[in-house]
Amino acid sequence: MVSSAGNPLKSDDDLKLMLEKLEFIKTAKIFRRWRGSFLNRFEIFLEEDNIVNAQGAYEQFSHSMEAFANQVKKVEAYIESGDLTADRYFSSVKARNCLNEMSKMMASVTEEKDALIPSTVSMENDSGYNKFHMGAVLIRDNFEEYGRLTYYGESLQHMRKVTLAEIIDKQILEQMDNYGAKLKKFCDVMADLGLYEVMLKCREFACVEDNKDDLIFLDLKTGGIGELDRAACLGKRVITSTHKDQEGNEIFEESVLDDDGKAKLLKMIRQNPRLGLGFGNSLNSFQEESLAIENAEVIRSMWGVTLRKTPRNKKGEEFIFLCQKTGVFGELSRKTCLEVAIITEVKDENGEAKVCESQLEFDERASLLEQIRSLLDLGVLEQ
Repeated sequence: MVSSAGNPLKSDDDLKLMLEKLEFIKTAKIFRRWRGSFLNRFEIFLEEDNIVNAQGAYEQFSHSMEAFANQVKKVEAYIESGDLTADRYFSSVKARNCLNEMSKMMASVTEEKDALIPSTVSMENDSGYNKFHMGAVLIRDNFEEYGRLTYYGESLQHMRKVTLAEIIDKQILEQMDNYGAKLKKFCDVMADLGLYEVMLKCREFACVEDNKDDLIFLDLKTGGIGELDRAACLGKRVITSTHKDQEGNEIFEESVLDDDGKAKLLKMIRQNPRLGLGFGNSLNSFQEESLAIENAEVIRSMWGVTLRKTPRNKKGEEFIFLCQKTGVFGELSRKTCLEVAIITEVKDENGEAKVCESQLEFDERASLLEQIRSLLDLGVLEQ
């Protein structure tokens, strides 16, 4: 088990770099990619069995929260019907019992939440996990229960202000205060671990649906596949928009529009063994350092754009973008993307280079691969 004295979130350079980049993430889809990369690195320091123990404790707490949430809703219904007012409180036995049951559940949930994150070695031994394992579980679930704790904490304060303060006894009021204090303590623990900003980002994007504004990237050096914020790429000038077509889609200067250029890039993509978009034992046989754009005059007259040669990436380190909206693709300067922090390269436990923004979760990567196949019309290649 990881010692609480050693915090990989504050000692590991790769994790620290990823946390520093967190504030610049502006879309839900890119955050989910970041979260996958972050967890993949973070969990290197954690024992799987202990994570399973933490997951079990978290699921038990989720059941308790579900029951408490339902009880809060029942109390809210009694308030709305007028049965929990100063005039009717003592005459409505059902409403009074419902409120008392909510009070008991509130005390139980508060205590359970406090014990969810072990604060001593003795508690860690009893629980079978420590706060780092629980932190990984919380991130994986987007801090869903923190969201519910906060929501129903606000509901309690509203009920207290509107009517309950006039009729409930001092003990229940103290329990409400304790509920809020323990929630603040939870936030303090997350801040001490270095996960408070992660928690806020998780909640910010928890219910945000994905869109197709992002650009897919394929990194031939690492085999990384993920997505980039279109606005950030344009703002940092790693990609250049010349104008928009009749449908409002951006035309990028870096797009490869001639058939020969497309064929060469597609060949590189198919033959790269790291990407998983081709079959068989093939090597990247593309020898040119940059694409020779042919028929430039024809392309200029058709599209109203002058194409420039692709960046001089080292052979095998080509960094390719793909627009989800239009299916156009081309090559970006990998060096520039690194310099302006559009992507971040780190080393894994084996010393292999990885791009933090790459999608590491199997299902998500598989989904991106299918999307790439469809957009590039790759089809299924026979061996």
